[in-house]
Amino acid sequence: MEKHKTISKIVILSALFSAVIIFLSTSLTMQDSDYVEQTPIVMQPLEPMHYPPNNARPQWRPPELTREQFLEDFDYLMATLEGNFPSFSIIYRRTGVDMLGVAEELREGILDEDVEWDYLPFWNLLRNDFFGHANSIGHLRWYCFGEWQITYGRGGVLNRNNVYPFFGSQLTNMGLPLENTMLRWDNIEAFSQHHLVTHIFEEGNIAYIRVPNMEQDVHIRHHQRVNEFYGQLEGFGHLIIDMRGLTGGWSGPFNRLLASPLIYEHMEATLYLFFMGGEQNQRAVHRSRQRSRIQPFDFENLNIIFTEDFLTEEVTNDLRHMDYFFPVTHAIHPTSSESRSPFDGKVWLLTDMNNFSAAQVITDLWKHSGFATLVGDTTGGMAVDGDIGSVMFTLPNTRFMVRYDPMYIISADGRPMEEGTVPHHFNREGMNALQTVLALIAEGNY
Repeated sequence: MEKHKTISKIVILSALFSAVIIFLSTSLTMQDSDYVEQTPIVMQPLEPMHYPPNNARPQWRPPELTREQFLEDFDYLMATLEGNFPSFSIIYRRTGVDMLGVAEELREGILDEDVEWDYLPFWNLLRNDFFGHANSIGHLRWYCFGEWQITYGRGGVLNRNNVYPFFGSQLTNMGLPLENTMLRWDNIEAFSQHHLVTHIFEEGNIAYIRVPNMEQDVHIRHHQRVNEFYGQLEGFGHLIIDMRGLTGGWSGPFNRLLASPLIYEHMEATLYLFFMGGEQNQRAVHRSRQRSRIQPFDFENLNIIFTEDFLTEEVTNDLRHMDYFFPVTHAIHPTSSESRSPFDGKVWLLTDMNNFSAAQVITDLWKHSGFATLVGDTTGGMAVDGDIGSVMFTLPNTRFMVRYDPMYIISADGRPMEEGTVPHHFNREGMNALQTVLALIAEGNY
């Protein structure tokens, strides 16, 4: 009997040991598989993420507030935005929503004596009924609790895990600043979020590469594999760089990784940054390295900055509200000669409407420097200058925080960067960007 028990224990332990070995080998394989050779563009539906409630006890709770204090916060919010945020007109042109008109209606609602105001309805009213219309244009959005950010670390953003202790399940779905809510969920293509993808469509002629993200360490994590792939492209005629679905991050590391090894000389494009003279903007500029270059802007002297008919009437009218401006030159610098790729063909860049922020800056630079030919959709905008980025301010009573971009950036083609970069070739009917570029190459239409 004891012998059977001993054998059973040995069998069980062996099975457990085998399972552990299989699990570890699988885990190690997954961790080491940073790069995969696969056909790009795997179509599948994307679903927004859902987080379970967290019942952790918050270290800070908001004080009791009166209707007058909520109204004071609302008026402070609107006065600050009207004196500092430059893109309400762009929001109107892109969405058809007059946010200042919406604000007037919401203020009337706060004055309604039949409605009881507290943090939950105030959060949901403004986050959904006001900021929801901004569609993240100009990074305009509800951000987080000021005190919560201080308590739990600078840069912390509220999500479902740490906002439930305040509001519980009554918080509406749009009441959270999840970054992935900015994605346009209709007609979006799904890409690997973890793997660098390379592919040869035609040996000796057409190569393809896509980096999964634009994180700050993207250059460090992927440079060896990119260099190895680029090193194989001698004599190739075309390199397709796929940036669709990349919503933003860090433009510098991304440029160093993918663009710098392909050029002999630095390439550049000049942007013109305008801003209003509100207090929040002045504070942001005062902390900036650009402050010595900033000049007062007199609308009557607009023709000194831009040649006649360079700007549309809409953009010209937008500039009537600006008080200061300064030019910025963005550049791509080549790597050392020993690190340069032997590829000497044509670079194509695939774009879509989900290219925001740093991705927007890159598409604009690559287009107007002449580095790449763009194929796809007009990009999403939300461009920021690398030195004067988004501004955040706190409402005095609720301590809610708001984010916005202070700069009205005009690109080399006279378009506001917030309206996106127009590609050289739009997607053909019934085709995505990759299919379109392959058709253009096959036809020699470039």
